[in-house]
Amino acid sequence: MSTVIIVQLVHTVIAAATAVKTWATLGSAFVIYKSLNLYFFGPLRHIPGPWWSRFTYIPYEITGFRGLIDTYGAKLHAKYGPVVRIGPTQVSIARNDDIRNILASYKHPKSKVYEINIVGVPDIFSTTDKELNKKRRKQVGPAFSQTGLDSVEDLVLQVGILSLKKKLDNEIRKAKGHYLFNYYSLFQSSALDIIGELTLGKSFNAVEGGGHPIIEWIKSSIKLSVFKMISPGLLSVPFFFKKFKKDKKKLIQYTADAINSRKELISNNQYNVDRIDILQMYITAVNSNGSKLTEEEVMAEIIIMILAGADTTSITMSWLLHFYTLYPQVHKKVVEEINQHFPNKEQPIRYKEAQEKLVYFMATVYECMRLKPAVSGALPRESSSDGVKLLQDQIPADIQLTLFIEGGNQDPSVWESPRQYIPERFLTENGETLSKKLITFSSGVRICPGKK
Repeated sequence: MSTVIIVQLVHTVIAAATAVKTWATLGSAFVIYKSLNLYFFGPLRHIPGPWWSRFTYIPYEITGFRGLIDTYGAKLHAKYGPVVRIGPTQVSIARNDDIRNILASYKHPKSKVYEINIVGVPDIFSTTDKELNKKRRKQVGPAFSQTGLDSVEDLVLQVGILSLKKKLDNEIRKAKGHYLFNYYSLFQSSALDIIGELTLGKSFNAVEGGGHPIIEWIKSSIKLSVFKMISPGLLSVPFFFKKFKKDKKKLIQYTADAINSRKELISNNQYNVDRIDILQMYITAVNSNGSKLTEEEVMAEIIIMILAGADTTSITMSWLLHFYTLYPQVHKKVVEEINQHFPNKEQPIRYKEAQEKLVYFMATVYECMRLKPAVSGALPRESSSDGVKLLQDQIPADIQLTLFIEGGNQDPSVWESPRQYIPERFLTENGETLSKKLITFSSGVRICPGKK
């Protein structure tokens, strides 16, 4: 009996081994077939790119997670040209005209990767639905119109510029003429106080208090959303991402309290109806079906406004100051221009005055935003059902279009000496045209509503 069992076990093992070998052979054959098919018949076989991009998108994606897309993308485009294959169904585009044409309409929607959101509902930035984007832009549009911005200029001066000046003066005085500080953190605090007033109707008092944790809460929440997209199961592990989860709870609670506090003031007739801020616009706004925005929808919009407003402003201000230290002759000209037109150091300079009189200073800002856009890297879009016609290439349907921001802002067919910091380029007769070709704030129908 034992001999029979042994024989049966041997036969079973042989059968199993044969099956494994058969499946391994079939699997290997499939991989070889798939690889050869992509190599010779892939939809992007006519687009230049690294060898691995014929088979996989992983190396580019890993570089993105490491935060190196700006430098890596520049190397790829320097080697392969303005349109580069970065995966079997992904291309990176760096030609300025191509990027602006793709962004000009809703024909090429945002990629699904944008649907990562903090609260669980889409916002004006993350939505891939063009109708929702149009609706949100209309609802918040008055806040970013020139009239709307003019109406809050005194508030911006008081909460932002004057508060920052007071902080610096006090610290310099206390330190007897020498004050060492992190200018990015201080700029971020100033921008945060301003966006707090414009969004929630109250300052975060970050300059006075040495910062505010809400920025860290938002960043932790974004990281949590990214991990959820990559591996949803990891979030269910209790001891994974504890800090991120705790920060997200704090963010949601803080925003919910601000919304509920405003609603209570309104219901008790204690809110000044003449004071219109972004929170008030979204609370009173209605959706396409006539319903009010839910608390989650209002929360999503407020959070993205705070993050976008604080980070982009402080990053640009920090890079501008950095460029001034790298190019002392530029800094000298800026100081001379300011002294010439505004000799009274105690008088704050208003926006329209700066636009009209500080033309060289404005040119240095444009050049800073060109070389170091606050939102750097790539903007993923989808090709339409009939593909997309670029200046020199036809991209088929079902391809992800990765729009390389630095590439568009440094396109040699548009910008002379594109990698050099030359503010004077915006002072030529072609300067206004060049300023319109900046894609720092995106472009077209999905351009940043806070560009002004």
